[in-house]
Amino acid sequence: MLDVPPSQPDLGDAAAEFVLTGERTWPGIPSENYWFARHEACYRWASAVVSSEAVSSSVRHRTHSIRPGGTIVLDAGSGEGYGSECLRSIIHDAGVVAIDLDLQTMGHVRRTYPHVSALVGNLVALPFRDECFHASISLQVIEHIWDPLAFLRELEAGVECVMGLRKREQKSGGALDDASDSGEVAALATTAAGLDAQSERFYLDMLGAMSANMHVGVVVGDMRVPGIPLAAINEGFRTVTGYGSEMIGQNCKFLQTEETEPYLIEEIVDALRDSESLVVKLT
Repeated sequence: MLDVPPSQPDLGDAAAEFVLTGERTWPGIPSENYWFARHEACYRWASAVVSSEAVSSSVRHRTHSIRPGGTIVLDAGSGEGYGSECLRSIIHDAGVVAIDLDLQTMGHVRRTYPHVSALVGNLVALPFRDECFHASISLQVIEHIWDPLAFLRELEAGVECVMGLRKREQKSGGALDDASDSGEVAALATTAAGLDAQSERFYLDMLGAMSANMHVGVVVGDMRVPGIPLAAINEGFRTVTGYGSEMIGQNCKFLQTEETEPYLIEEIVDALRDSESLVVKLT
């Protein structure tokens, strides 16, 4: 992280127009309602977690936050800004800093959500002092980052609280059971603390751990390896397909049969190649 934020460009007229590129969703567009509702639900959940007594009590001993009083939250990769505004409106006395790389989008944020601090910046080199936020939020962002490990380390460096567990408790080996009164937050803290942040598999292991207890079927593929082998498979996926951890290391092609619609397979391949979201139903 940087000690002094760089000078910000003039965002005054940057939001005159916008174009949907697939990298971010936007409120008020019928074709985007499905994705927007999913994102909004996640922001509301995150707001509740940050507002919880467990998180609040574990991050109040601040020494050098960027704003006195209240809860300081970073929305990293904020996009249009509706999520940042959601955090600000739900979390009591919150100051929200939204940061994104796109100049035009952040101009829109500054004009549309004047109570959110909008900054243009690189998420793998955040322009803030270490531990100056109470919490950091980043949704649907990591898949757009060219260096996921650097991104996760920057997020971790920017906050004193990691999933409800204060860093000095984490470093000193303090009991996880005492870090939080919330079972949900404590479980997330255990997940984060039990992984090797220096491992090249850190982000894969984190995604796998986060999806382990989901009821829906989830697989995690390693995009760094040709063929995109599966790195994690949850029990929900076994329930739906009958296949479980024994298929780790294989490509999802094992689900295909002669009756699988070839035109839908082409759509999936195109979406993966172009890093686009896609929802299809295969029979």
